[in-house]
Amino acid sequence: MMPDLYYIATPETGWICHPARAWVLAGEGTARRYYGGQDYQLTADGEWRWPNGKPENRGGWTPNSSTYGPILRAAIRNENKRPGYALWIPGMYTLYGPGINGNPEKSPGYHLIAHANIPIIHDAPTSPTGLREWFLWSRAYGIMWRHPDGRTAKVLRHHILFDEGKRNVA
Repeated sequence: MMPDLYYIATPETGWICHPARAWVLAGEGTARRYYGGQDYQLTADGEWRWPNGKPENRGGWTPNSSTYGPILRAAIRNENKRPGYALWIPGMYTLYGPGINGNPEKSPGYHLIAHANIPIIHDAPTSPTGLREWFLWSRAYGIMWRHPDGRTAKVLRHHILFDEGKRNVA
């Protein structure tokens, strides 16, 4: 699970950057849109793997045996119909669509997007005020930052567009 950039300690303190994610505020990561789906890895031998979420295997990948298996195959069929996806390149992908983590993108069908193909958000805001303004005009579910050493952090629209911890204003 990707860690959150900010948290609210109390309504009085407001948003606080998690100390372990201060590298984002220092401008050390690359920001990209966060789809909120299920991550998959395509290996060099063409095998789709999904994250092994067991605490003792955190960070490991296991052959696709998740309940998303049929959805993954449907997404591959959908993407194979689109120009440019006939060749699948090994790497990380996000599977999103109906029934996957609440479908925050409101996608009517299943899709796979290569992490390498997710556009970089240049000058992504990092302050709570800047993020709030950005999410008010953006349709994105979230922003994720990846540090060159592999660390990650995310901010989700429904967390930031939350008025003083009382109600969602999105």
